[in-house]
Amino acid sequence: MAYSWQTILLKHKISLVQRTQKSSGRSVWYVRIYNEKNRKYSLKSLHTENEKKAQKLAVEYYEQAMKGDVKLANTKIAFNTIANNYIKEFTNTQLSALVKKYRKQLLHNYPIKYFGNKELGEIKAKDLDAFVNWCHKQSGKQLANDTLKKITSATKSVFDYAVRYNLITNYPQFKPVKAKTAEARSFFEMNELVTMAGRAKRDYDLLVSEQAKIKRVYRNTDKPNSTYYVCQIGNKEYKNYDLYSVKGKTIRIDIKEKKAVLKIKYADRSYESSVYTADDLFQLRAFITFMSNTYLRTSEWSGVKVKHCTIKKLTKDEIKNMKKSAKEQLAKRKDTLAKFEKLEMFVVNSKNKNSDNVRVFFRGAVDTTRRLIQHYKLKADDYLFYNEQKRKTAERKMSAMFEDFLQFYKMKQSKTNQPRSAYSLRHSGIVMSLLNGVDVLLLSKNADTGVKMIQQYYGSRITNRMSGVLLI
Repeated sequence: MAYSWQTILLKHKISLVQRTQKSSGRSVWYVRIYNEKNRKYSLKSLHTENEKKAQKLAVEYYEQAMKGDVKLANTKIAFNTIANNYIKEFTNTQLSALVKKYRKQLLHNYPIKYFGNKELGEIKAKDLDAFVNWCHKQSGKQLANDTLKKITSATKSVFDYAVRYNLITNYPQFKPVKAKTAEARSFFEMNELVTMAGRAKRDYDLLVSEQAKIKRVYRNTDKPNSTYYVCQIGNKEYKNYDLYSVKGKTIRIDIKEKKAVLKIKYADRSYESSVYTADDLFQLRAFITFMSNTYLRTSEWSGVKVKHCTIKKLTKDEIKNMKKSAKEQLAKRKDTLAKFEKLEMFVVNSKNKNSDNVRVFFRGAVDTTRRLIQHYKLKADDYLFYNEQKRKTAERKMSAMFEDFLQFYKMKQSKTNQPRSAYSLRHSGIVMSLLNGVDVLLLSKNADTGVKMIQQYYGSRITNRMSGVLLI
C-alpha cells in the first residue's frame, strides 16, 4: 500500500509511518531519518503500535543518531515498490477509469519491467537514456513521440511521488523528446468513402432480400434423437449453419427459436466475429457516413444519444455565406429535407475538457442521424448506434466489423501503404473539408482539435492532383 508519512520534526528529517509486519501481523510504527552524509534515508522499527510513544522514541533515536551513538543504515528503495505504491495512490483519485487503466498499463509494461528492483536513488541520467532506447525495442517498433512522452511522463510521476514522500531528494531528468516531422494521417479518398458506404448498403439489401424469401421454419423430427430446425427458402431447405452463396457472398441461416436470421459470412474469415446480420450492415453504413461527416473520434461516437442531436434549418445568413458550389450541389439533391439543414451535436465524451462540446455538422451527418432515428424509431434517451447493446459491446462489435470490412474489400492499406482503421474516417472528413475550402478555424472547433494540428497532420495530405467533393 501507499504509506502516508507524518513529518514530526526538523523539516522532514524525522518522519513516522505505521506499517503492518508480515511476521507478526501487528501495525507498528517506523521512524525514518535523513542521513545528510550519504543523502539517503534510514528506516527503523520502533516496535510499538502507540503513536505518542512512537513519536517520543523517534526523537530519542534521532538525537542518538546525531550524537553518533547509533549507526544510520542505508535503506534501499526499489523502483518497482515505489511504482506500485504510486499506482495504488492514483487508483483512489478522481481520475477517469480509462486514464487510470492506461497509466497503470504504461507503468507495468515499461518502467517497472525495465528498472524492476533497481534502487531508486541509484538511477542515473544514462539509465534513463538506456530506458528510452529499450522502450522502442520493447514495443517492436519506433514509438511515436506522443507515446514516448506518455511513458516518460508516467515514469517521472513515480520519481515525483518518491520526492513528495521524502524517499529521495532529487532525480535525473529525461532528455526532451525530439520533435519529428509531422506524419500525415491515413485517410480514405472521397471515392473510397462512397464505395464503402455503397458496398455496405448492397450487402444489407442482399440479406434483406434473402430474408424475404424464407417460406417457413419448422422442427424436423424424422429421426429419433435427431431433432433440428429447418429453414425453407423456395424449394430448398437449410439446416442451422448450412452455407450457400448469393452474388459472391457466403450466407448462412442461423435458426433460433423458430426464427430465421440471415447473416453474412465473409469467405476469407472463419471466426464468429466476422458473421454479421443485416442490422449490423445497416449500422455499418450509417457509421461510415456519420464518422466521415462529423470528424468524431472513435472514443466519442458510442456515447451520442438522440437528445444530443438537434437538426435545425440554416439561417438566411448561413445560406447567404455558403459557397456557390455548395448551394448548387445541395440543390441537386433529391432529399429536400436535408437541403438547408445542419446538425448541432453535444459530444459527451469530448477529448477537450475545456470546450463547450457543441459541434455543428451538415449534409451527411444530418441524413445519417435522421435515417437512424427513423429506422429504429429512437427516442430522446436512446443511443444513436446499437441502442440495445452495452456501450463497450457496441464499440467492440463496430470496431471488429469495420476491420473485417476493410480486410474483405482490400481497403486496409492506403495508396501510400499506410494502415487504415475506423479512426481514418475522422481524418477523411477533415481532409475533404479542407479540400472544399472550409475555414480552418471553424473546422478546428467542430473537429475539436487545434489549427496547428490540422495544418501539420491533415493539410500535408492535400496535393494539386486531389479534387474536393462536397461533404458538408
